[in-house]
Amino acid sequence: ALFGNPLLSVIAFKSNSPKVNIYYLGHLMKKDYGWHLSDLQYPPALHLALNTITNGQQFVDNLKASIAKALE
Repeated sequence: ALFGNPLLSVIAFKSNSPKVNIYYLGHLMKKDYGWHLSDLQYPPALHLALNTITNGQQFVDNLKASIAKALE
């Protein structure tokens, strides 16, 4: 779930499910797809800086696959 009020190109998101460890999800995104997501705390979350070369659809596809893997 997105949270805050992202006005520019940095977004933060957290897990709404206790079954998904957000930090493990960030680890999978880095290990499997090369995405570097920064850890946040209070609440536990990840954040990402977007720019003109960010492939949004690829990010979403990789995120979905990583969530599925995290739930295994």
